[in-house]
Amino acid sequence: MDILKRIDEIMKKQNLNDYQLSKLSGLSTSTISNMRKRNTIPSIATLEYICDSLDMTLSQFFVEENTNLYPVTDKQKDFLDYFVLLTDRQQDLLLEIVKSMHATYGEKMEQKHAAASEDFPDEEEN
Repeated sequence: MDILKRIDEIMKKQNLNDYQLSKLSGLSTSTISNMRKRNTIPSIATLEYICDSLDMTLSQFFVEENTNLYPVTDKQKDFLDYFVLLTDRQQDLLLEIVKSMHATYGEKMEQKHAAASEDFPDEEEN
């Protein structure tokens, strides 16, 4: 990945120039412009400042275009931490349980909506 090109793309999308990025990130304008002039890759610390100012994480910065990122809550992180400790078979079984729970929930919601529709038919049917 061309890091400087990626920074430029994001800056363009957010309508930022070097001066604005420097003010948002706390980096000097010369640091921002010298990256381009000298074609130097910023350090991780500098990139973190830039990402923070662009309202994104390093992961979001490096992710490929058209990739969905989902925010992860603490509860979901805990679940994933335990999930990776399971054997492959246990993971498969747990995944089947979750899929089954989701399908059952979906069916119950459909039944609930159908029942509500029967209680309150459309005005056109009256």
